[in-house]
Amino acid sequence: MPNEDFYSKFSNLLSELSEVEINKLLLQLSRKSLDSLIEVEFLQRLREPVFKQLPGYITKYIISIKAEHLSQLLSIRSRGLFFRTQAGLLFLTDAGNSKLLIGFLISFNDIDKQTRQRFQNNIYQYHKETNSIFTEFGEKYPLEFAYTTDDHQTLNQQPEMGEWIINNDIRSIVVTAKVDLFRRKSYKNFSFFELSKDIVSIFQKLFPLVLLAKYDHPMPVIYEYLSVTGIRYPLSQCSQETNITEAQLTQWIRAINCKKQAIFQGPPGIGKTFLAQKLAQHLTAGGDGFWELIQFHPAYTYEDFIQGIRPQTQDGKLTYPVVPGRFLKFCQKAALSQDTCVLIIDEINRANLSQVFGELMYLLEYRDAKIPLAGSGELFSIPENVRIIGTMNTADRSIALVDNALRRRFAFITLSPNYEILRQYHKEIETNFSVEGLIQELEKINQEINEPNYQVGVSFFLRENIDEEIQDIWQMEIEPYLEEYFFTQPEKVDEFRWNKIKDFMSKSEN
Repeated sequence: MPNEDFYSKFSNLLSELSEVEINKLLLQLSRKSLDSLIEVEFLQRLREPVFKQLPGYITKYIISIKAEHLSQLLSIRSRGLFFRTQAGLLFLTDAGNSKLLIGFLISFNDIDKQTRQRFQNNIYQYHKETNSIFTEFGEKYPLEFAYTTDDHQTLNQQPEMGEWIINNDIRSIVVTAKVDLFRRKSYKNFSFFELSKDIVSIFQKLFPLVLLAKYDHPMPVIYEYLSVTGIRYPLSQCSQETNITEAQLTQWIRAINCKKQAIFQGPPGIGKTFLAQKLAQHLTAGGDGFWELIQFHPAYTYEDFIQGIRPQTQDGKLTYPVVPGRFLKFCQKAALSQDTCVLIIDEINRANLSQVFGELMYLLEYRDAKIPLAGSGELFSIPENVRIIGTMNTADRSIALVDNALRRRFAFITLSPNYEILRQYHKEIETNFSVEGLIQELEKINQEINEPNYQVGVSFFLRENIDEEIQDIWQMEIEPYLEEYFFTQPEKVDEFRWNKIKDFMSKSEN
């Protein structure tokens, strides 16, 4: 077995050779010499960098880590490093030909029958959802699904799991992907840490299999995992969480990508910011893109957003360098990404937009152009992968500050109160609150307001403890809003005082 000195010499050799010379060397080395690198000692050295890079969402499920021999399991060859979880094993092993096999395993010897049965049942019940997830994940490192039956017959399948897995007494199930050790971007700096990034990436994509084996109702947990880690946030999940149809979301996404900037506008309490965040999450999931949120206010300036002079102390002297603002920093970071990056500007109409945006007004319309910035004179353009989503409260009088020049550069998407969101929310968390009574009162209020830009939204009432909080919400949030709107007609507010409408909103559904 190779010792540490062997690895050191091998690594030094790689660092001294060109890529062409390395390829020639690899051709000369025998398969046995290459395979000898991928044994327990090599895997042990991967243990720490792999574990350190695993996100907390995965490590909390890991029970133990160990390196040991694998006993004739499917096509796996000899030795392995196991990350034993609460439901299944994540592992590394020698795949031959200088390749690592990275996978997920549920076997007769390692996992109790109840867990294996739960995994089979979930694979059968949710095979369409899981097929979609793993087909997408397998683009870079194709996944291979296999299982053995009680007669030790090994069967291989493409990642299309369905009835075939439920009709057999399965002793073991394995899902694997291969990583070639010597076909990497940088041969000169052969790094266990860099190699572990690929391994962790595959573990992250395989981890939903652990959740399929762990939970009787796994899909909500899987969707949470995919969205929290940014691995995947499908439109179907976005539709489910926003209660907006996929067709409508698709239309809005098309508008955002076409115009490259859009504004969600509507009255208060309809979830504009929530929707913007969910769409940004969908647009940036599955790649190296990202999203950020900033909020405008009346004191927000060009210097805050683009660039400006900021006093700084250096070596005891006061200097006045030109410092990039929030948007410039965002674009510099986005330029390093290949995928979509989204900046959400909350309350976009509360700042003096003509003053804050400056020359950005031109670049928003002509994305392929470059112009010098006013502060530094450096040429600047908005990266092609940048999208901007703003939110605008139409009940805010500062909406008048949004001029026609800006309106021409944004797609405007109008939102209105969606009572179905209120129904679904309280149904899912089982509050037993009289949602229909509340909806009737909101409809009456909005009919009395009779102005789409000032309607009362539903987000005020998306509270888990709505029974205890409804009176406070109504008296401290709804009534003051109505008092301001009906300033000259106080008698209309009196019709919707808590003491008058509380009997129409009993605390439990009949």
